[in-house]
Amino acid sequence: MKEEKNLLLREVKDKIESSQGFVVTAYQGFSAAYSREFRNNIASLSAEFEVVKKKIFFKALEKSNIQLNFASIEGHFGVVFAYDNNPAQVAKKTLEFSETHNDSLTILGGLIDNIACSGQEVTEIAKLPSLQELRAQIVGLLQAPMAQVVGVMQFALTGILCCMEEKSKKS
Repeated sequence: MKEEKNLLLREVKDKIESSQGFVVTAYQGFSAAYSREFRNNIASLSAEFEVVKKKIFFKALEKSNIQLNFASIEGHFGVVFAYDNNPAQVAKKTLEFSETHNDSLTILGGLIDNIACSGQEVTEIAKLPSLQELRAQIVGLLQAPMAQVVGVMQFALTGILCCMEEKSKKS
């Protein structure tokens, strides 16, 4: 039995160290269908959901020199490991899934960009716009004044041409 626990501990530690980050969740009312659907949703983000024993997970965190503190953890415990550079996207997907499936997942904390975060912090990060949305907003902010400048310049040139046309008609 001890050998099985050590093997499981090494497996969880390897997942922690090979991932770019993770989101720790508690789940209630999480049926097999929900589990399959959630795993399919996060697979597109190169992420996986694992049900992990709490003691094993905390020992693996300790061996990986990661400090996460949870006030109290009750119920079932799962971890979403993000293997690409997108733990924030994984958190966003986890939050969206929870909201659409009767709050079956509760975010307890996580590791995002090598920073240990509380459940509230991970939730707030998940609510932020994605990198693509932020880029689109910046482009929109830059584009609007440029479009206005072009409009003013076009109006000025059109005004000059109209004045020259009127002058030629009078002559």
